[in-house]
Amino acid sequence: MLENLSPIKIVKYLSLGLAAVSFALLLKEVILKPKQLTLPSLPSPSKKIEINLEFLEDQKLQNLLPFEEISLPEEIGRDNPFQPYLESESESESESE
Repeated sequence: MLENLSPIKIVKYLSLGLAAVSFALLLKEVILKPKQLTLPSLPSPSKKIEINLEFLEDQKLQNLLPFEEISLPEEIGRDNPFQPYLESESESESESE
């Protein structure tokens, strides 16, 4: 199809297409200007927020028990678990138990 068109016609069609795209962009950006967004006005809070802390002094809350302290677990195992297990260690462990 392009073999039948001369280079002059190709340039002519490309320039017409470029002119049409330029006109469409010009129409969109300049003539049909987008409206600027405005923030809606928010009413200022008229009430002051007050927090009532008297419920913390309630007797029901005073009767609640605090959390128990968790003790650390006792040490279990060998100092170096990567050392080979020796029979002398097994005898000393069984005697200590």
